[in-house]
Amino acid sequence: MKGRLTARARQVVAPLSPSGLLLVLVVIIVLVALQSSAGAHWGPLRWSETSAAFRESTAFAGPVAAAAAAWTARVRHLVVCGAVPGRGWPDVVRRHLLVLLPTVLLGMLVALVPAVAQTASRASVGGLDVLVALSGVLSLVAWVATGYLMGSLLSARTGAALTLFGGLLVTVALPVASDALTADGAPRSLYSFSPVWGMSIRVGWEEVPSTAAFRCVLALTVAAAAIAVTMSLDDTGKRSGGTSPRWFSFLPLGAPALLVVAALMVQPHLLEPRDSGGDVCAAAGSVTVCLSDEEAALVPTAVSAVSEVLSLAGEHVPVDRLVWADSAERNSPRTVVTGGDRPRTQAEYRAMFVRDFSSGVAGVPSCWARAEAEVEPGAPIPAELSDAWATSALVASALQVRLGVTPSDDPVYLDPDTGAAAATAVSSLDTHELRLMIGSHQAALSACRSSLADIAR
Repeated sequence: MKGRLTARARQVVAPLSPSGLLLVLVVIIVLVALQSSAGAHWGPLRWSETSAAFRESTAFAGPVAAAAAAWTARVRHLVVCGAVPGRGWPDVVRRHLLVLLPTVLLGMLVALVPAVAQTASRASVGGLDVLVALSGVLSLVAWVATGYLMGSLLSARTGAALTLFGGLLVTVALPVASDALTADGAPRSLYSFSPVWGMSIRVGWEEVPSTAAFRCVLALTVAAAAIAVTMSLDDTGKRSGGTSPRWFSFLPLGAPALLVVAALMVQPHLLEPRDSGGDVCAAAGSVTVCLSDEEAALVPTAVSAVSEVLSLAGEHVPVDRLVWADSAERNSPRTVVTGGDRPRTQAEYRAMFVRDFSSGVAGVPSCWARAEAEVEPGAPIPAELSDAWATSALVASALQVRLGVTPSDDPVYLDPDTGAAAATAVSSLDTHELRLMIGSHQAALSACRSSLADIAR
């Protein structure tokens, strides 16, 4: 018995075997790499996304690191009952955390180095947001400290399971609850202390520095409080044969709780407009293409796509500008908005630009605007608007199909009675006839006042 106890006691100095630590390291690297999407896109990378990846990458890595820490703390009863002479529990906690924390942090940084390097080479403007990145790193520290506390209070299996599944629940539930409890346009208070956000940063925006600093302070406070409580459990645990932990042992946990209450009361803003150097613009025939300086590398692809559409529709189209979705000019007349999606390849970016610009040429955005202004929510679309909408969708799809792009709308679905006949008529037109047809109906198309019967003639 004594021999077995001595063998188990060796785990105090080495919380995990070398193979166990290697396993934790590899798992953290894989989980963080899977959560980091930077580098997966062909287009330009943005520092706001890469900085946020330090936080978002803890969605799975955090609970797993906490579970590993909880499992490591399973040796507490050996220390408290004197099975490891000369070693107090606080000393053991320090030894364990000095092994676990560098392991999980190394795994995180190794996984994110490629994303940072690729962003440095492909981002048009900006740099790494140190506060945002640091808040993610400190969040992982808080996960480990919290998991170690749970493992000290509970049995090994219970502590590890509770921190793993409870942590995963928190990373999913808090962002969902934030969206559910927040009115449109209001600050999302729960996000200020949520471990992850589960949302991307829009082009032209960045995280508020004061909120990022608050998250750093909160993570440090959680870690410090959890470690302080853990060390106070020197001789007060049920598993060691002593008394239950006294209530004042948990007083340090009041500090992060107060910070959470303060965040709920203040409701800090998360994002603010980034100081921009202005849009990057280029001409494509009669149309000016303007994208955010963060998306400057996409301008040649957008110009090429617009030129292809103009080669079919003609230079005299009812729009003269293509802008990014978050542009201040997105509501200007004769302007087409693009960039709602985040494609992964150059071909997908081209298809997005072709769809958006051809839809603008055909008047589809005007149909959406008419529907919002004229149709009550839940009411059926009037026949005249449905006919005009189907006509614009037909013209847009004709342009898209001829450019090798899957149509964004189905005119047959919008109007089954005459959509098929009109689609057949348009598909039989050559390029010159298609251009003449668009030109002759240009005013009606741009205002969403055209008719399938006229197009089908």
